[in-house]
Amino acid sequence: MAGVARREAEAAVGARARPAAAPSLFRALRPGDVIVKPPSRTTTMTTSTTTTVAPAAATQPAAPLPVAEIFRRRFQRTIARARED
Repeated sequence: MAGVARREAEAAVGARARPAAAPSLFRALRPGDVIVKPPSRTTTMTTSTTTTVAPAAATQPAAPLPVAEIFRRRFQRTIARARED
């Protein structure tokens, strides 16, 4: 008898120590309810279905000019300006 009383007392203490379950913020689903997808937080971008092809000349980088060629062009511009005056 002492064991039964002790178990009942422990169960009563345990029931008081645990709070009751909080009520749900959401109601239960009912027949006919429709679950919808929430709106996306990101912006969707439409992709183009047509491909664009760049000309071959535009895709290749221009080769750097040698220093001598740069100086030659500058010199030619200087000569042209001097002749204009």
